Amino acid sequence: MGAKKAWCNLGAILLLILFCIYLLPSLLSLFMPFITGWFLTLFMEPGVKFLEKKLKINRKAGAVIILLLVLVGILLLFGFLLEWLLEEAGELFRLLPQRWETAQEELGIITAKWESVTEYLPKDMVGEIEAAGSTLQKEVGSFVGKLSVPTAGAVGNFAQKLPGSIFSCLIALLSAYFFLVEKEQVAKTITGFLSPSRRKQYRVLKQTTVDVLAGYIKAQFKIEIWIYLLLAVGLFVFGVSRGYLWALPVAILDLLPLFGTGTILIPWAIFQLLKGEYLVALGLVMLWALSLLLRQIIQPKVLGETMGISAIPTLILLYLGYRLAGIWGIIFSVPLGLLVSTMDKAGFFKNCKLSLRILWKQFESCRRFTKEEEGNILGEEYEKEL
Repeated sequence: MGAKKAWCNLGAILLLILFCIYLLPSLLSLFMPFITGWFLTLFMEPGVKFLEKKLKINRKAGAVIILLLVLVGILLLFGFLLEWLLEEAGELFRLLPQRWETAQEELGIITAKWESVTEYLPKDMVGEIEAAGSTLQKEVGSFVGKLSVPTAGAVGNFAQKLPGSIFSCLIALLSAYFFLVEKEQVAKTITGFLSPSRRKQYRVLKQTTVDVLAGYIKAQFKIEIWIYLLLAVGLFVFGVSRGYLWALPVAILDLLPLFGTGTILIPWAIFQLLKGEYLVALGLVMLWALSLLLRQIIQPKVLGETMGISAIPTLILLYLGYRLAGIWGIIFSVPLGLLVSTMDKAGFFKNCKLSLRILWKQFESCRRFTKEEEGNILGEEYEKEL
């Protein structure tokens, strides 16, 4: 009977794993606006509570105020980035004719020097080098020609997806508002489907999830403070005006998945290179590399100290996350690892662990010989030898 229950528990775990692998990603993608809204409530809930308790503002009005403040902050950030992009692009287009003339002059000097060098080289070597240069020129031309078509297609796809993206953002904001306003009703609806024992586990899971997310966000802000200081000092050293201001949006973007400091620093370096500011361009690339290196060095220690786990398990989780899911694995490996550990302590995996122990004992009992079986086998071997 115990073995049958053990196999049933393991079968349920297997079905759950298959569900998480094949169906859960599609469901997450489908309900992403609502998941985003729920995450927004985690950031906005403290502000709503403050307005409700300290300033005596009712929950609905407080939710509207906090939501508007979040929207204003996001719009100011993107407006700041757009202003910088337009400023840099305008400066680039203003200097582009001058840089083109300079590039042609430098190319003429390089060509003259090359012709003087080829007089001392074997003709076969010169022919091979020129053939390689011609091939490279064709490849570059082909790449540029192909680039224009996907760019136009990308613009068209962006225009087609823009209304849907705006609608999804509106749904996310509305869901965040209703999650804030109807927080107790949502909690009662969820717990109404659970048994008393499962309700206790749900409360533990809910509190653990909040604590893990809060600790992870706190750790990321600590890391971004160091990234900001590095960027501010670096931009000041390389003579960038208002570098302490430019470092702020770069550090904020580094918080977002799939962005990082290179989202701004690499295009900025290309702009500076085309403008002829080679030292600044080199400095921006160095800052990008240093920010990546700094994050990888301090991330295990800061995450471990903030979230209550040592540096070695944190490093192992980061490595496994990267190997299994790339950048998303790095982002979510530590919170998920800590969440699974807390769920295990709360008893979520009790039946699974007990089932494995039962099956392992049965396996051991099937594998090992009893003294009677050993005696019978040894007796048969002794009789064969006689």
